Amino acid sequence: MITENKTITAITISLGAFLTPFSIASLNVALPSISRDLSMNTISMSLTLISFLLTASIFLLPFGNIGDNHSRKTVFISGIGIFIIASFMSAVSQTATILIIARALCGAGSAMILSNGMPVLIESFPVNERGKILGIYSAFIYVGLALGALAGGFLTQLLSWRWIFFIMLPIGLSVLILSFKLPQPNRRLKRSKFDIVGFVLYAMSLFLIIYGFTTIDKSKNIIYIVIGFLLLLVFIAKQLRSKFPLIDVRIFLTNRTFALSSLSVLTLYISTFSFPFILSLYLQFIRGLNVQTTGLILVIQPIFMSIIAPVAGKLSDKVQPRIVASSGILFIIVGFLLLAYLQRWPFIIPILVLSLMGMGFGLFSSPNANAVMSCVDKSIYGVASATLSTMRTIGQTMSMALVALIFSANIRYSNAKVSMHDIAIIFSISIAITFISLLFSLLRGKIR
Repeated sequence: MITENKTITAITISLGAFLTPFSIASLNVALPSISRDLSMNTISMSLTLISFLLTASIFLLPFGNIGDNHSRKTVFISGIGIFIIASFMSAVSQTATILIIARALCGAGSAMILSNGMPVLIESFPVNERGKILGIYSAFIYVGLALGALAGGFLTQLLSWRWIFFIMLPIGLSVLILSFKLPQPNRRLKRSKFDIVGFVLYAMSLFLIIYGFTTIDKSKNIIYIVIGFLLLLVFIAKQLRSKFPLIDVRIFLTNRTFALSSLSVLTLYISTFSFPFILSLYLQFIRGLNVQTTGLILVIQPIFMSIIAPVAGKLSDKVQPRIVASSGILFIIVGFLLLAYLQRWPFIIPILVLSLMGMGFGLFSSPNANAVMSCVDKSIYGVASATLSTMRTIGQTMSMALVALIFSANIRYSNAKVSMHDIAIIFSISIAITFISLLFSLLRGKIR
C-alpha cells in the first residue's frame, strides 16, 4: 500500500517516534534534580527509567500483533493518547512512586506507537526508498534525543523539571490530530485470535527476569530470574504449538538475518544505553557541572546521530546493510576504548566518546532496521517492528539493570552518588558486550 500523501504520513509517524527519545533524554538530564525534589535515592532514579522500559518491553510485541491483525492506525492513535495522559501525570507527580507509575504507563503508550508506526511508514513508500525513509525516521528519533537533552537541562534550570513533561503535551496533541489523516489500514481477510495465555506467559517472564536482574544483589531474587527463564521456555513451547501465536518463534531459527539483526540490537543497547545516564551523574556529581551544561554536553551524541542516520539509511539501499551497520559498531568500540583516559582528560574524553557513539549509532540504526524489515513478509511488519523495538527496549532495561546491580553492590548508593570505580566496572562490561554485537552484525548475511 503506497499512499499518495506520503509526506503527512512520514511527518506524523516520525513525530510520534520523536516523543519517546525526547522523554528519555530529558529525564536522563533532569533526574538528579528530580531526585532532590522528590527525595529519591539512586535505586529510585534507576526505577524511574526501568519502569518505562519494562512496560514498553512487555507490550511492544502484543501491540505489534494486534496491529497486524486489526488496525495499526487505531493502535498508533491510542498510544499517542496514552502517552499524553502519562506525560501529564508525570508533570504533576508529587512522589517518586507516582512518577514511576506514570512512566510505566508512558512506556505502554510508547509500545503502541513504536510497534505500529514503522509498519505504516514502510507500507507508504516503495521498496527502493525504504532505507532512505527509515533514515529520516531514525533522524527524528535522534533529534528527539538531542532536543530532550537540551530541554532537560534548560527547562530544569530555568523553570522546573516538571516542564520537561508539560512541553510534551502540545507536541503529543499535534501528533494526535495528524494521526487521523494516516492512511486507512489494510485489513486481513482472516484475523488471528489474540493469544492471551501466551501474552501472560511472555509478560510474566520478562517482568521476573528484568526485576531479578535489577535486584540480583539480593541472593533470593536469583529465583525470580530462574522462574522467568523457565516461563520464557514455556512461552516458546506454546508459541510453537499455537495456531495463532503471538510471534512465530520459528523465524528466529529459519531467518538468520532477522535473528542476528535482532540479537545485534539487543546486545548493543545492553552495552550502550546507560552511558548518557552514567555520564550525567559523572558530570554533575563528580565534576560538579550544573544541569544546563550537562545537557549541552550530552546533546553531542544525538546531533551526530541525526546527521549520519539519513545518509546511512540511503546508503543501505545500495550497500549491504550489515556492512554499514557493522562499521557503526566499530565507531562505538573505539569510543569505549577512549574511556580509559577519562580521568586524565575529564572533559575532552566525554565529548570525543559522545561524538564517536553518535556517528556509530547513526551508521547502525537505520541500516539494521532496513535489514530486518527487508527480510520478512509485509503481513508481519508489525511483529517484526515490535520485535526490533522489543530487543532495543529489553537491551535498554538490562543496561539500566546492570547499572543498578553494580551501584547497589556498593554502600555509596544511599546518597545517590557514583564513583569512578563503579564507572570503570560498567564500561569494562559494556565494551565486551559491544564486541558480541559486532559479531552478530557481521554474521547476519546478505539481504539481496
